[in-house]
Amino acid sequence: MRSIIPHRSLAHRYALALWDVASENKVVQEVYNDMFLITKVASENPEFRRVMISQVIPERKKFQVFKAIFEKYITPITLSFSQLVIENGRQNISLSIAAEYIDLYKSYFRIFDITLRTAVPLRQEDKALLLEKLQPVIKGTVNIEEEIDPDLIGGFQVMYEDYVFDASVKRELERFRQEFMINLFEKQY
Repeated sequence: MRSIIPHRSLAHRYALALWDVASENKVVQEVYNDMFLITKVASENPEFRRVMISQVIPERKKFQVFKAIFEKYITPITLSFSQLVIENGRQNISLSIAAEYIDLYKSYFRIFDITLRTAVPLRQEDKALLLEKLQPVIKGTVNIEEEIDPDLIGGFQVMYEDYVFDASVKRELERFRQEFMINLFEKQY
């Protein structure tokens, strides 16, 4: 679900440095919440992203904008780290840094995101049953993002990392169609 991250290794190094500082200060969870908030604000506000990557606006001014928006909502460590990133001219990878930190957090605490696609919304009991079935396969905490796709007709699809489990009626109908396309009375050699 995450898009391709430019400068991934550089962003990863910055995220690791932030992780180390957050760990030393026992604020790993709080910094995770900060990174999530910054990512959310940036994804919902294209003007904010434009300001942060602008070559015309000086870094000092960019940090003033950042501070005015986030100071009341993020930890002092995140604010100081963001100041360092912006003043060093690395604000163009700040969202990549945030995404890397979020990935580090989820990896460390074994949090897995899965996408559940169904034709109609699932009842809570059905979600609980699915989670119960996934626990032996996915050892950790599972976050379910639910998507509704009426084209599935019925059943469901579970997407986890690069894996897709397709138990939809649409898939079964496609499989039947392919089987019936084969002429059983014609020699197949």
